[in-house]
Amino acid sequence: MNTEVADITIIGAGPAGLFAAFQAGMLNITSNIIDKSSEVGGQCTALYPEKFIYDIPGHYKITAANFIVELKKQTDRFKPNYYLSQAVVDLSVSNNIWTATTSTGNKVLSKKIIIATGAGFFQPRKPPLENLREFEEKSIFYKITNIKSFNNEVVMIAGGGDSALDWTIELANITKKIYLVHRRVDFRGNPATLKKIEDFAQQGLVQLITPYQLQAISGSNGQLNSVTLKNSKNEYKTISVKKLLLFFGLEFNNKAMLNWTCQPSVEKSFITVDPSTQSTNIHGIFAIGDIATHSSKTKLIVTGFAEAVTACHSAYQQINQKKPVVQYSTVKIKNQHDVKQEA
Repeated sequence: MNTEVADITIIGAGPAGLFAAFQAGMLNITSNIIDKSSEVGGQCTALYPEKFIYDIPGHYKITAANFIVELKKQTDRFKPNYYLSQAVVDLSVSNNIWTATTSTGNKVLSKKIIIATGAGFFQPRKPPLENLREFEEKSIFYKITNIKSFNNEVVMIAGGGDSALDWTIELANITKKIYLVHRRVDFRGNPATLKKIEDFAQQGLVQLITPYQLQAISGSNGQLNSVTLKNSKNEYKTISVKKLLLFFGLEFNNKAMLNWTCQPSVEKSFITVDPSTQSTNIHGIFAIGDIATHSSKTKLIVTGFAEAVTACHSAYQQINQKKPVVQYSTVKIKNQHDVKQEA
């Protein structure tokens, strides 16, 4: 058992969690970060590392992977303690010291807790296709980690939401041929994206196949040869493709949280917070990012950043019984020894 008591333990190493550790450092309070994944970054790392993000201030566009690289570099300036590849299986408090017990047996101690788990452990929804596992991560994928591997390939994308539409647009100019399959005629996306899909279809860059669903896959040794589709009229199409991307959304759960000795109030997988402090119904526990909700919540990465600042300031005030003195990064970071090294 590690007997060192940090000021804050952050559960979740996605963007909000990482930025919370940075903000803790700005306030001269120490932090731990715990995450079930082996890498930091949450969904950015696990689901769409090569996808461009366009709503990060200061970046015209940046891939999710590079965004996380830069965010971790910023966070590591303050040297948080990382506990990766382990989930929090229990959370308890004694004499105002919180113990987060992990699935590997670690007992991580701190004065306050910030929950930043997103919507929880997530996994892609999978269609009921025979022999699906044989092709997974070989020629059937739920995310793109190497966009160059799709160069000059015949690709099919199945799904009707933002991920399916965005990746269709990203891949249209590099693939030999790309099909977009959806079980409905209408897609779900913002008007600008839908207009671009329509334009690409008219230009012959994308072939839309609606309303069809996946019926069967065929190939050998993990290499896909064709996909059979079916519509509501029992009409079939078999299309030769080499790679299939499945974007049917994600399944989330925070069931592990329900087994904690001390658990905040969870409603429909989300934790209700006071947005003025990000505090939960349990004193000493805060929640930020997608896991946190309130009546005016907007789920964006930048919202999670703002919530991280609020939660850290609230935690500081509870720990020190006074409001923190705001330090601007241009002053605080300038006085750190590593700035001289960077210069």
